[in-house]
Amino acid sequence: EEVMWQPAVAARVLHALERDLESGTVERWCGPLWRAERILALGCGDSYHAAHIARAWFEHVAGIPTELELSWELAARRPILEKGVVPLVVSSSQTDADALAALRHVNQRGVPAVALVHGSSTAVTEEAATVLDCTHTELEDVPTTAFLSQLCALAAASISARNLRGDRGASEGLPRSITDVPRAMEAAFGIEEQCAEIGRRIGEVGRAVFVGRGIGRPLASLGARRLEALAPVSAIDVGGGELKYGLRERIEPGTPAVVLAADEGATREALSDARHVLASGGEPWLIGDARATTLAARHGLRHISVDRVDPLWAPLVLAIPLQLIACHAARAGATGHEAEGLEGETQHKPAIGESE
Repeated sequence: EEVMWQPAVAARVLHALERDLESGTVERWCGPLWRAERILALGCGDSYHAAHIARAWFEHVAGIPTELELSWELAARRPILEKGVVPLVVSSSQTDADALAALRHVNQRGVPAVALVHGSSTAVTEEAATVLDCTHTELEDVPTTAFLSQLCALAAASISARNLRGDRGASEGLPRSITDVPRAMEAAFGIEEQCAEIGRRIGEVGRAVFVGRGIGRPLASLGARRLEALAPVSAIDVGGGELKYGLRERIEPGTPAVVLAADEGATREALSDARHVLASGGEPWLIGDARATTLAARHGLRHISVDRVDPLWAPLVLAIPLQLIACHAARAGATGHEAEGLEGETQHKPAIGESE
């Protein structure tokens, strides 16, 4: 059910953000991040992947240099936290020990941190100087995943920071490049049968590989994690460029591989990744926009096409087929009441703006 609501969730967040941009009350979306000279984004698990994707947003939308760190490595690595650095700790759990450890470490260094949390989290909120609740009042009555809520909140934070900094035409309100994203997310459900085909094949062989480059790299990790969480299969994720350095030897013959073409500038590299998979005996499916899939078709590669959006926001769209693949792989290996429960996950697709 959470997957089906995601386009409506994104639309609600963008509508609320646009309203606040017009009224000049946007600081609730980003807190003090807009004043940062550098952001240090921290997270673990899915929260790390969300922070990884958001790094590009803070740099290219808000114009703020952003670095990435695993929460649990912060104390051991002891990075330089000079004046002007704002740590951003992304957490999806009310009892996230790694997030707490990171917050306590920066507090001991005298550096105020921002925590982006999914729902109320007493321990984390007590340690942070500023708390951004990624669920917001706009989402109180809809089911949504922590990862999608985090992505929407981080996108909104980058846009509001741009507005407050007065950068890049901020007076125009929402960037035009993001306004079509909810519709593109909704359209992605039109490829569910193709995603089901991949999911069934993964269920048959019991393993899968996810390949991504650039902003698609954390999505590949998300795809593997989602698949292993839902289905009794093994999944690995690799960076596209790593395939030519021996990692393709880890791909067993007959292994389904999802190759993500998230960045139009790296489309040909994604095609190269798919060919590396094919050469190793794997079964690649390339997922990208029409330009990428047209090239894939010319090379005789299987492909799934999603609506084209600005590459910066493509993760919001590409996350849909990744989740559908995981759901159908789980359904392929489920029996009895398990299959009935999974069937409900993709039954009702609310229209954008629907509240019931």
